[in-house]
Amino acid sequence: MKTRFMFPHSWRLPAIVLLIPSSLAAAWLLFSNYEPAWFNWNLFVMHSDQVFESPTRFGFIQDNVGLELFGTVVMISLIIIGFSADRIEDEFTLRLRYEALTWATFVNYVVVILSIWLIYGLSFLYVLIFNLFFIMILFIMRYRYLIYRAGKTTDNEE
Repeated sequence: MKTRFMFPHSWRLPAIVLLIPSSLAAAWLLFSNYEPAWFNWNLFVMHSDQVFESPTRFGFIQDNVGLELFGTVVMISLIIIGFSADRIEDEFTLRLRYEALTWATFVNYVVVILSIWLIYGLSFLYVLIFNLFFIMILFIMRYRYLIYRAGKTTDNEE
């Protein structure tokens, strides 16, 4: 079956290989507050409002881009893992993908709504950033669970 907007199945393993070390590196940079000097770059920005500095609009700033680089790799890896075709892609797997994505969206927004009422300050910003990744993680986990459950059901019926 020809599917649109799907990556080839062969891309899934390289994406997993990139996801693991980049996730660990991003978590380490985030929680250790370590900023390697080789990640200090001059960047063009549309808008930057850094603490104790005047806002910059359409100009250059110097910033440590370690989290941005690893976060981008994590996000791209999750998208490739979530949307790479299975070996056998048919209407059933497409329906499971749809159900998993719908479920992940609902759960993600429940988390966001609860966070609005229960988490305040800078911690709320961290929750919102985490939610950028959380919806794809939920989708992948739910889809893989539905595929596993469907395979287990068909094995028992045979």
